[in-house]
Amino acid sequence: MSFKNLILAFSTLTIAIISCKSTPENPELANYVNKTMPDFMKEELAIMKEYNDITDIRTLGTPKTDTSIRTITIPKYTKFIEKLDTITIKDPELKKVHQQYIDVSKSQLEYFSIMLSSLQDPINSRDTLNKKLAGQNQMMKDWNYGIRSLCSKYEISYLGK
Repeated sequence: MSFKNLILAFSTLTIAIISCKSTPENPELANYVNKTMPDFMKEELAIMKEYNDITDIRTLGTPKTDTSIRTITIPKYTKFIEKLDTITIKDPELKKVHQQYIDVSKSQLEYFSIMLSSLQDPINSRDTLNKKLAGQNQMMKDWNYGIRSLCSKYEISYLGK
């Protein structure tokens, strides 16, 4: 075997090894974390920004805030959850983690409804809102832990990292 053929064979073998390593063991997970969820997270952040702008501390007691949450935030977030429900996942581990994200999103939608009630009775609703937020924070941490664990297990970079 000539030196040129040896280098060609070695190069081919190296490319094959690199290609195998760069192909994720779980392509469904790789697609979920790096293509599907970033778009959903951007959409959710846009809805949350709009909600935060609506519920500015100076405008909390106004009828406009109530109307905006009822007619803008809740319908947009409801559609967001409906889109989340359309994601088809075959992998059982990923399906379970995705369901956590759906659950926390549904909890967020409940939070918006509680916020509407709190606009009429802010003092008595504060504890309910705080408990709801604490629960949502934990649910989101659980989802994040679950997705990061799966990515670590399959050596998949998480959201481009």
